Formats: sequence, C-alpha cells, structure tokens
Amino acid sequence: MPAKPKPDVDVDALTSQVHESIDAIKAAVEKGDAQLATVFAKQAEANIVKLPAGKRTALRNAVRSAQKPPAQAKAKPTAAPTPSTEVAKNTDDPMTWDNVPQLIAAGAQKMREGASAGLEVQNAGGLVANVLLTIRQNIIDPETGLPDLTWRTKAARSAAGRVYSDALAGVEEDNIPLRDALAALQTATHNKASDVLVTWLRGYDRDDEKSVGMLGELLPGAVEILKKSDAERDAKLSDPDVDGENVPEPMTAEEAIRALYASKNITLPLRGRTEAMRVNRRVAKIEKARKQLEGHQDAGNTAKAEAVQAEINDLLADLPPDAVAKLGEGDEKTDAQRTVETVAKVRKMFETAGKRQKKLTAAQKRKTKAELYTLIREVVDTFGLDYSALVPEDTEGDGSGK
Repeated sequence: MPAKPKPDVDVDALTSQVHESIDAIKAAVEKGDAQLATVFAKQAEANIVKLPAGKRTALRNAVRSAQKPPAQAKAKPTAAPTPSTEVAKNTDDPMTWDNVPQLIAAGAQKMREGASAGLEVQNAGGLVANVLLTIRQNIIDPETGLPDLTWRTKAARSAAGRVYSDALAGVEEDNIPLRDALAALQTATHNKASDVLVTWLRGYDRDDEKSVGMLGELLPGAVEILKKSDAERDAKLSDPDVDGENVPEPMTAEEAIRALYASKNITLPLRGRTEAMRVNRRVAKIEKARKQLEGHQDAGNTAKAEAVQAEINDLLADLPPDAVAKLGEGDEKTDAQRTVETVAKVRKMFETAGKRQKKLTAAQKRKTKAELYTLIREVVDTFGLDYSALVPEDTEGDGSGK
C-alpha cells in the first residue's frame, strides 16, 4: 500500500507532470511504440501515488485510456478523396503547426544531450523549457487568438509529450541510468517552465526599437496597448488641471503583455517557481519573526524587540510590493488590540493554573495564594482598578448585599 502523501506535497505540480506523461503516452501510442507508452505510464504512476487518494482514480483512468490505441473506424465504401494542397492548421496535432516539428526535434535533442552528458539537471531543464516556450509561442490558442503561453491547447501539451517521447525513443529498456536521467530532466523542465516564461516577459525593452519590433511581430495587441497607454499619459501631462506628480510611470512592455492576456481572462504568472519559492521563504521568516517580536513586546524586552524589528525591516526590503501587501504591512496592531489580546492570554494562563493547583499540597496552595494576592495588588495598582468593583451588586435585595 503506498505511503500517505506528505502534507506539503505540491499537488498542482504533480498533477501537471502526470498530464504531461499522459500526453507523452498518447504520442507514443500514435507512433505505435507500446513499450515507450508503458515507460511513461510507469512515470505517471510514480507521481500519482504521491497525490492524495481522492485524486488518484481519475488520473489512473486517464492513463489507462491514453494507452489504448485509437479506435479504428469501420471501413465504408466511399468515393476516393480529392487530394488537397492545403496544409492543416489550428489542429490538435502539433506537427501541423509551422516551425513546431523542428522545435520538437530540437527539444528532444537537447534532452538527450543533457541526459547523456550528465549536465546539471536544472541548467539542462532550463534549456529544454526555453524550447517548449518557443513551441507555445508558435501555437495559437483559437479561443483567444494569442500564442498559447499557458498550455491551454491540446496541441501545446501534445508537443511537450512528443519532446519527451522522442528523447526516449531508441533508449534501451535496460539503460536505467539514461532513462532515470531523462525522467529527472523532464521534472526539471516542468519546474523551469514558469521561470523561463517570466524571464521572457521581462525581457522586452520598450525603449529599444528592435525589442518593440519583435514584440509587435508576436503580440501586436501588446504594442497597441502600449501606444494607447502612452497617449493617455501624454494627455494627462499636457492637462494643466492634472498634477504631473500623480501621473503614473509609462507602462512597461511586460505590463502590456499581461494586460493583453488579462483581457482574454488569462493570468500570466507574476513570478517564476524559483523566485516564488525564495519570496515564500522570506515571507515565512517574516511571519515567524513577527511572532517573536510580539513575544518580546509583551515581555517588555525592548532591546530584543528592536533587534527583531530590524531583522523584519531587512527582510521586507527584499520583498516585491505585492508580497508586502499580502503580509498586511502597515496594519500594525493598536495598543488597545494588543492589550485585549494580552489580557485574553493571561486569562487562559490563570485557567490552566487553576486546574493544576488542585493537585498541590496544602503548603504549596498556601504559598501559591500568597503569591496571587501579591500579584492581584500589583494588577490593581498597574491598571488603577477599584476594589469595590469586586463586591457583587445586590440587584434583588434591600441593598445590603446579603
């Protein structure tokens, strides 16, 4: 029986890898290579068992379905088809798209070279991920009319499957080291996909005519958004009633690309996986430090509190604005909120101590009571309490309190 998945398992990443294996299985089946399809099925199962039990059945069914050869249509007498000189376009078959077959071959070649030469797996994964990004730039999503940067189309997913299956083609079954190296490279390529996409998004320089020209060839809509944004900004700057200091900076090419895809309800990743992990680690450190800060403040340890606050400030300085906003920076607790929380903690501590004191000896109870009386006097002095408030009011009698 497979072990239960760890709580921190990346479900989305594992599920994506299973789907990539499924696409590779289909590509292998289409080529008539049942042995290769079995290899990818084993890779898929290795990831499926790491997922929560509720997500495994559907994926296993998809793997089994992918392994089945396509149903053969019953032969029917028909007229001979008329030869066509048109090249099929906008289909689910990646081999019908311009430049894609050559890119698939190049990607498979890079995988074989990276695995055979023992290259550092993350570096090799980045090389292959860049090829896959170029493939997606050449495949147009028919629903949006834009390059399929986010793997929405079957053609883009199948292309990735073909790269993996072609890289494995011809590798002997007993060549375990090379097969393991290719499997590790497939995972590294998946992990690098968002990194290379975000790097590409940030690579356009709107002040470089050549860069803008390249953007216009691939995404003319983004250039139109830039022009519209510039025109609106110029109008504000020329308006004497508008304060120039409040006019936003010129839109970047990256922002224009994101706006173009957002207009089609597609959100491009803000950060790559590597950068996101770094940001998440810093956020976790800040959250931990804030708890320490709160403890030092409650205990009145001013020096330690200042040191922890300085550490938090250094961590915040390296975070992007959106991550700082999610942390709620600027929403510091008021003294009133902190006082209420501290009193609640003290109340909880007294409840716990009250339960434990029942187990004390008579002498220990007397000592504890003496310490509590001293503490009560200190609390009364600190908070300016009125002892008379401790006497219960007589709401039904004659006012005598009896």
